[in-house]
Amino acid sequence: MNLNKLADFQRKNYGLVIILAIIFTAFMLVGASKIYMQSDITKEWPQDLEIMEVQDQINNLYGVGDSVLITLRLDPDFNIENRINDIRDPYVIQSLMLFEEILEDESAVDSVTSASMFFENKPIYTTEMVKMHMDQSPASYRFFNDDYSATLMIVSASIGKDITKIKKIIDRFEENKDETFLPPGVEIHVTGMPFILNVILTFLQQDAVFTTALAALIILLLLFLMERSFSKGFIIFIPLTLGLVWTLGTLGWLNIPISVATVGVGAMILGLGVEYGVFVVSRYAEERKKHKQDKALQISVSEVGSSILGSGLTTIVGFSALTLSVMPMMQHLGQSLALGIFFSLVAALVVNPAFIIFEEDLEKKLITKAKKRIILKEKEVASRK
Repeated sequence: MNLNKLADFQRKNYGLVIILAIIFTAFMLVGASKIYMQSDITKEWPQDLEIMEVQDQINNLYGVGDSVLITLRLDPDFNIENRINDIRDPYVIQSLMLFEEILEDESAVDSVTSASMFFENKPIYTTEMVKMHMDQSPASYRFFNDDYSATLMIVSASIGKDITKIKKIIDRFEENKDETFLPPGVEIHVTGMPFILNVILTFLQQDAVFTTALAALIILLLLFLMERSFSKGFIIFIPLTLGLVWTLGTLGWLNIPISVATVGVGAMILGLGVEYGVFVVSRYAEERKKHKQDKALQISVSEVGSSILGSGLTTIVGFSALTLSVMPMMQHLGQSLALGIFFSLVAALVVNPAFIIFEEDLEKKLITKAKKRIILKEKEVASRK
C-alpha cells in the first residue's frame, strides 16, 4: 500500500471519503440489525464429538426433555384466620391436579410428575383423607418437604436452550398460574435450567449494552482530556465507533451470533482500537506545527500508518488463531475480535485523516468568517463616527 498516495487522496477528496464512510456505515447498520444472541448454548459446543452425538441420540430415543421444577408453597407471611397450615390440604391437592391437567395440554410439555397421581379418582374431602391415601402410597411422600409446607411438581418440556421457546413456556406458566384457583396463602414458584438460562441470557444482553456504552463514554471523556479539545476528541472517537458498527454489521451479514463468549466484544473493540486513531491524530498535530497541511498529512499517514499496520496485523493474526479452536464460541470470539481490529485499522488509516482535514478546513472557514464580521463591524462603527 502506497500510504503517501493515500494521504494525498484523502487531503484532496476528504469529503468523498466521509460520504463513502457514511454510506458504508448505513449498509452495515442494516447488517447490525440482523445480529442475534445465540440463546442455545449447546450450539456453542463442538457438535461432532462422540459424547454430544450420544446425548442427542438418547434425547431422541427416549424423549428426554428439560426439567422445569414447580413448587406449591405456603406463604409464611400470609397471616389470616383459618389459613391453610398444611400443603396437604384438599384444596391445594385439587389445585395441583388442575395445574397438572393444564400443563399436560401444552404442546411443549412432554410429561408432568407430581403427587397428584396418587390421588386420582380418590375422595380427598379432608386433610385426613389425603394423609390416608399417602400412607397407602409411601412413594408420594417424596413430593413433599419434611414440614409439609411445600410440594414439588416436575415438568419435562421439549424447549431445549432456545430463548424464544423458553420465554413462551414462561409466559404460559404465568398464565396457567392464574387458572389454577390456588387457595389464599399458597404460592407457585417456577425454576429449572431453562428458566435459569433465560435469566442469565437476559443479564448478558443487558451487560453487553451497558459495558459497551460505559466503555464508549469513558473513552470519549479521556479523549477530551488528553487532546484538550472537544473537536479532536470527536475526530478520534467517531471513526472508532464506525469501526465498531462495521464489525457488528459484518457479524450480522455473516450470520455470526453474539454468544456467551462474545457478549463483551463491543467494549473490547473500543478499548483495543482507540489507540490507532490517537496515534494518527497526535502525529498530525506534531507535524502540522512544522509543515503545511499536505506534507504533515503525508508524514503522519505514511509513518504512523506503517507502524499501526504492523501492530494491527499481528493482533489480527493472534485473534484469528482462535478460529482454529474446536469450540465454536472461541471461533466466534476470534472472528469478532479480528474483524474489530481490522475495521479499527481501516477507520484510523482511511477515515481519521479525512476527518482531520475536514475539521481543520472547517475551522479555517469559521475563523475567516468571524474575522470578516469583525472587520465589517469595525467599519460600520468607524463610518458612524
